[in-house]
Amino acid sequence: MKKKYFFLIATAAFIGIVIYSGYLGYKNYLNSKIIDFDSCAKAGHPIQEMYPARCIGPNGKAYIQKVENEEGAICTMDSVLCPDGSYVERTGPDCEFVCPKD
Repeated sequence: MKKKYFFLIATAAFIGIVIYSGYLGYKNYLNSKIIDFDSCAKAGHPIQEMYPARCIGPNGKAYIQKVENEEGAICTMDSVLCPDGSYVERTGPDCEFVCPKD
């Protein structure tokens, strides 16, 4: 009777180890395919809710979501203080700062 239970427990442990190893292998496969924000998010890594959003991939590497402006260009999300005291972001196809004219 003891041998039967030992065999069942050993078989269950072996199956558990095989399933867990497969899971780890699949996660490593997904992590090796991370090249940008979208692939990082698809792999299930945490997303930082900011603008633009960031996905924190393996080893802490951050992948930043690309954001297109109205003209279709992808610009960095920084701003500049204009002479009139207002702040403007980069705009246009060349991602230039355009301050309002008085």
